[in-house]
Amino acid sequence: MKKILTVLLISFSVTFLLSGCRVTTVEQAIMAAESNGSIPRLNHDNTITGPDKDNNGIRDDIDAYIATLPYTEVQKKAVKQHAKALSTSLTVDTTDKTALLKVADDMSRASECVYTKLADNIPSKIKSDNEKMIVNTKNRFLQYEKFNSALSGGVFASPIGDGCDN
Repeated sequence: MKKILTVLLISFSVTFLLSGCRVTTVEQAIMAAESNGSIPRLNHDNTITGPDKDNNGIRDDIDAYIATLPYTEVQKKAVKQHAKALSTSLTVDTTDKTALLKVADDMSRASECVYTKLADNIPSKIKSDNEKMIVNTKNRFLQYEKFNSALSGGVFASPIGDGCDN
């Protein structure tokens, strides 16, 4: 994850430096990329959850991004299911084994749903993009690492069926 973010940020910085912009920090590079539409405009506040006006468990900026994807409604539901499960991993009580296992199961089902509903190479990209956009601040990254550490060493079964909620 750190390598992906580093490569992404370096790419943005180089792109803007070469294009004549006076970008001096990574933060400015990201803001410039968001402003010109190269990447989606994301929430960067210090909260773990970010704004979610409709209380569907997905940050509003991520909802807006998913709405722009060129997928069918069934495929978008799969992407949303994955985004919601990933978002929940940031807020779960990592000392509660039952809650941890439920979120891990939700993530497993959501991943299966994405693989079932979308074409061959797209699911990996969708899951990676969701992760990069949802876990996009230091606070969110630290929470996601805490979640993953709490599950470290666990063995999980693949879901039965397509994994989709709907």
